[in-house]
Parts: sequence; structure tokens; C-alpha cells
Amino acid sequence: MSQARNNLQIRCAENIALALILHTVPSPPTDNKWPNNVSHNLQKKYSLPFDKERSLTGIIAFLSSLRDDPDHIPAVCVREDPDGGGLNVIVAVNKRRESDGNSLLQDLKGGFEQIFQTLAGAFILSQDNEHQHDHSNIKSDPFTEIVSMCSARILNRLHLRNSSKKNIKQVLVEIINFEARLGKNNRKIKITTKVRTSFVTAAKRVVKLVDLWLKHQTTSRLEDLVEGVYALYKTHATRSMLNAMTHKDMDPSLKASLINMIDKVARYRQASKSLYRMAKEYPIVRRMKFVPVNLPQEAFESPPIDQYQPNLASTISRIDPKYSKKENIDQLRRLLNTKETNVKETNVDDEFSKKTLKILEYAKVHAEIQLIAYCELLIPNFPPRVICSSKDACYLCNICIAVYQKNMHIPRCHGRLWPNWRIPPLPQLVTTQQNFTTTFERNIKESLGALQLRQKRTNYPQPNESTLLTLSSVRTSRSMNCPGEKQTGSQLGIHHTIPALDNSLLVDGNDRSSPARRRPDTAVGGSLVQIDSTFESNSSTLTSQSVTSYYYLSQGEILKKSTMLRKTSQLYTAGQLEVQIEIEAPKSLVEKAKKNASLYSYNIEWLMAESPEKRLDRCHSTCVVDVESLRGEISHELCSQKSLDILTNDAVLRLSFYPGLQ
Repeated sequence: MSQARNNLQIRCAENIALALILHTVPSPPTDNKWPNNVSHNLQKKYSLPFDKERSLTGIIAFLSSLRDDPDHIPAVCVREDPDGGGLNVIVAVNKRRESDGNSLLQDLKGGFEQIFQTLAGAFILSQDNEHQHDHSNIKSDPFTEIVSMCSARILNRLHLRNSSKKNIKQVLVEIINFEARLGKNNRKIKITTKVRTSFVTAAKRVVKLVDLWLKHQTTSRLEDLVEGVYALYKTHATRSMLNAMTHKDMDPSLKASLINMIDKVARYRQASKSLYRMAKEYPIVRRMKFVPVNLPQEAFESPPIDQYQPNLASTISRIDPKYSKKENIDQLRRLLNTKETNVKETNVDDEFSKKTLKILEYAKVHAEIQLIAYCELLIPNFPPRVICSSKDACYLCNICIAVYQKNMHIPRCHGRLWPNWRIPPLPQLVTTQQNFTTTFERNIKESLGALQLRQKRTNYPQPNESTLLTLSSVRTSRSMNCPGEKQTGSQLGIHHTIPALDNSLLVDGNDRSSPARRRPDTAVGGSLVQIDSTFESNSSTLTSQSVTSYYYLSQGEILKKSTMLRKTSQLYTAGQLEVQIEIEAPKSLVEKAKKNASLYSYNIEWLMAESPEKRLDRCHSTCVVDVESLRGEISHELCSQKSLDILTNDAVLRLSFYPGLQ
């Protein structure tokens, strides 16, 4: 390794250590848009449309999660073979050394080859019939092969193997018993008899299928169980039932766990159906080949550090020269030497040194970065357009992919900074490393400025790192850009968010699979609404209680609530959207607030699904916010009715605000 590349590796480790001291979650979770500054002629040379490649990559990444192993997380990209007319499915796993994760890659290779073979065999067609779309000889989808490959992970998700947590049967039985008690004690709940019946019928079937699998633990029985969970998922009744249960009836964390079980396990059936439909529409999907990534030893070499000693002051002044003055660096030390980092006073320098040296010794090359390296080494043209991991990308991978000179897209970033991270010291990646360093140091400089301004660290909630990507064959994502649409820095995934210092009302919207995802903060002061994809609670972090406390709305329901100032509401869920409300009074109303704690009231209505546009009357025609398109802070004037409609792919929520009690 050359001295220049050694220096880049050390500089990167210093930057990561400093950023980690500033905050472990530098950015809120974000969805990334496709950077469409790509030639239209180049895009036309691909057989798969971009959204189909994105969906296919997401499916394979989800199925690649065979083990609950945070040390070896897989990532996937799909490249069209210009010569063979097929698709190369390129898979990598996190590695510290060249030999790490090879057993997982072999397991994935064997499993996916069976899936690809079955998928190809489902379409026994002549070349002429392919062009005529004659599908009379279609046999089956690869569901059996998927369940066989992923059986251990499925059982893990259902808590049916080696788990101290309640399994899906135990949780469903609690809800079934709750429903049975409703009729006996005449307790009134806002659920129709049809919804209750559909849930109980599907839930009892899942319970029965769990018992059958426990008696005979075969792949066939597990297939039936997954089908049963998928049928329960399709009833869309589980959330309504959970909503009817108080925290006394069932712990909120157990409710969230059940939703996660059902959504994740149902995805295996959805994945099989989606692969089948995609292969039916695009013959190239029937010709897929598994390609494991094994980078050369050079990619995992560490720089020599025998004579190296990290220095916090020099690192900070390198990033921002104004801290070269002793009084400025001493002020930063005072702010950093707090109990927030569990570091003894005057010891932040030692903490920085330990973190830097640990990164240099134990850093891994994340799977997403290995895919970039692979493309640089072996793919000179027609590179993959999407990289997707079995988990959302970390903060550092997101920056690296965003600044990579070849346009590649990664769907989501969870915003957390994983410290043991690095870019392979390969000559082909020097430009990428330099671009990454420039962007990362600019973000750290902003964080240093925010630390001085706020006199405390800025921390976002610990995110859910494993979310489900929308399948394009099930529903087209609204956040997908059209070719030629102008992009901003935040849409490319490199925006570094510093939260506002004073908000009046916060409304967070996020995906149901991640209580910390996609949080558009809404500040209402007078009639001005600020909506942002960031979140910050009063104490700079979101409490676990507020994350796990849910109210599952029903379509057509109007929920009326009042809230105390500076208190965070529970999460209100409607389809994929979750909304959370926090109200802070302007200074002029603080004294009045002490006399009337419930200063603001609000209504939340989930508009009916039938043509929601018709429900947006004239007053609301311009007072609608598409949550999925948000990539930064916007301000929005409230309409005359003090209402705001929040739109996602499958739900429209109407929020109405009132001073005082209703």
C-alpha cells in the first residue's frame, strides 16, 4: 500500500472517531432517490426498467438474510450481461479479512442456484413463444426453494427456534382470547364484526399451522405456515385488533413485535410471487447467475500504525482551521467532556485515540463498498444501477455510494454511524475515497458548528436498521424519480441534517416497519407549518416508550385528542404512515400553558381509500404534503381550517389543530 493511501486510511479513521464522539446517529433515516443525470440513451440499453431492477435487487437482498448475524450482512447488485443475455446476481458480505463470510456466500450460492433453476424451469418456452408472450407451459413459482433456503431465518423471525421471546402462536392466542372476552363483558371497541371475524379466522389457522409444524418439522409444513401468515397479512385486520387492546391488554413492544413478524414472514410469499411475475414479463429474469464477490487480499490490508499516535486537536483543526486557536479547541473539549459519552472529564482526547486505533485495527469493508470495488475492478461498462443490503445502508456507506463517480442508487439509509468501517485501499478507489473524505469532513464541520451553537450534542433516535423495500410489482413507489428530474444533494443521499433549534409543533411521519424512519417534522406557529425529514425530541432523543406506543387507525375513523405541551404523543398508524405529534408553546404562551396544560387539541382522520382525491376539497387542494417526496425541510401555510393532509402511497391522513380543549 502506498504512503498516500495509508494517509487516506488514517485520515478516514480519525474522521470516523471524531464523528462518533459527536453523535452515534448523525442523520435521521432517509429514502434515496435515483440520481437521473444519466444519459437516456444509456438507460435504454438496459432490458430491465430501473424500478424493476430496484425491486429485483431488494427481493434478492431480503432473501439473502439467511442468518441473524450482524458481522456478515449481505448486499446485492444485479448486472445485465451484455454478451450472455442474462443477469449476474452479484453478492458480497461484510468482511474484515479476505476469508471472512465465505461459508455464508457458499450457502447463498447453493440456495439461489436452486431458486434460479426453478424460476427458469417454470417457463419452458421456445424462443418464438417468448416473443409472443405465450405462457401456456408455465409450471410454478420458486416458493418451495425460497422456504427451503430461508427456513432457519423464517423460524427465527417467528421466534419458533432458540428464542426467549413469545412466538407468533403465543401472541396470536392472546389476541384471540381478548376478542373472545369482548362479547362476554360487552366492552365496546371501534372494530366491525367483519374485521374481527376475518382476523380470528386467519389467526386461528396460523395457530393450527404452528402446531402442525411443531409435530412434523418439514419444509412442506413450513410452507403452509408461511402461507397462513401471508393470509393473515392480507386481512389487514391485525392492526385494528391491536389498536383495540390497551397497554394493559398487551405490552406495546409485543404489538410491534407481532407486526414485524407478520410483515417479514409474509414477504417470503410476496417475494416468490414477485419473482414469478417479473420473470413472466421479462425473459432476462429467467436467466440469472449467482456471482460471489471475493476481493483480493490487498483490499483488506491495514496501514502500519507502529509510530502513529492520534491527536484530537490536530484532527479538529484539520477539518475546521478556526479550531487551531487554543481557546476554541478548549471550548469544544468542555462541551465534549460530558456524561453523554460516559467519558471522564478531560479524557475525551484519550477516548478519541482509542476509537481511532480500534477502527484502524478492526475496520471491515461493508458489503456495499465491496460491490463498488468489484464494479471498479471487473465491470468497465453497463454497471448495475442499484445496490441493496438485507438491512438499510449505514451512514458511511450512504455517503460513499452517493459520491461514487458511477451513478449507483441505494434505496435507504438508517442514519447510524457504524465505526469499524473503511474503504478498500485499492488504486481504483482513490478518487471515491477522496470524494468521500471531502463530503464526510464537510458534514463533521457542520456538526461541530451545531455543537457550538446548541451547546450540546445533536442525537437522533436509534433507528430500525431492517426495513422492507416496497416491491414495484405490488405497488409502484411514489418516491421514484422520472428520468431527467432534477436532483438535489439531499436526494443523492449526501445531505447532512442539523435540526431546527426551535419548533412549535412536531408531526412525524414514517414507515410502519421502522418507528424512526422518514420523520417529517411539522412546526405550527400561527398558521405556518414546517415539514422536515428530520426529528428531534425535547431531550434530543426519542424515548423507547414513544416508539413502541401505537394507535392503529381505521379507515374513516376520526380520532379526537388533546395533548399537554412538550409531551410526545403515541404513534398513530395508517397504512404505511405513522404520525407522532409534539406541541411546544411560543414563549408568550408559556405562562398561560401552566394554567391550561392541554393547550392544543387535534383531530386525525384516515380518509377512506375510495378515490382519496375526491376527499380533498377546495380548501385542501393546495394543503397536501406527499410524505414520500420529502427530502428536506419545507414550510407550508395551513389552510383556513387549520388542517393539513398528509399523503402516502396507501393512505391520506387529515390533521386538524385547535387551540384549547375541544
